[in-house]
Amino acid sequence: MAQDQYFFTVEVPDEVRAAHKQPGQYVLFDVGDDDKYPMHHGESGWAGTITNRPGRKVWEFLVKDISARSKVISSMEPGDEFRISLPKGEGFNVREYRDMHILLACCGVAIASMRAIVEEILTSRKDWKDVYLFYGERHLYRFAFSEEMESWHSDDIKIFRSASKPDKESWRGNAEYIQDYFYREIGHNINLGSETIAVIAGKPDMVTGFADALNRWEFKGNISFLNR
Repeated sequence: MAQDQYFFTVEVPDEVRAAHKQPGQYVLFDVGDDDKYPMHHGESGWAGTITNRPGRKVWEFLVKDISARSKVISSMEPGDEFRISLPKGEGFNVREYRDMHILLACCGVAIASMRAIVEEILTSRKDWKDVYLFYGERHLYRFAFSEEMESWHSDDIKIFRSASKPDKESWRGNAEYIQDYFYREIGHNINLGSETIAVIAGKPDMVTGFADALNRWEFKGNISFLNR
């Protein structure tokens, strides 16, 4: 896993696991002391996107150790018990869009949602046309799931990554915001017609910027936003 990031699994009862309906849903972890930590959309707890597709026996999570609340999660030990909510949010029902092109765009920890969607697609890859993943991070060491992406690539998931502030001595890829990379280099080479659905998640500036880049290329499909 990337630097300052933690990947962990949670065993949940069958009746709780059954509530996980769509990739992209999240849960709230009870970390205690609500007065100490800021609220998440009016709700208490650390919000973590389930990074695997529905139907798995465990739930997997990616946490970046960058806030007081996430540090509580990253400091947990194997066997620790805690309370979590049922899955929240609509997620993204990618199976509604079989026989279409899928364009996924994200930055930072929002890759968690995209991993779940890709997992769902890979259960029956032939059911979709082209699948694109655009993934931006600030630094090379921040990219998560790099080894898995090699496998995704072999399953015909077209992956484009960009680091906005890389160490130029160690990074040989594209060096700009992912939305700018898409607009400048990629948009004119992929199908952006009505048979394409775009899913965008990440920080507000990236989400707005990527949607604007799509519109500048006269994108004819629908856009779904997965921000928590």
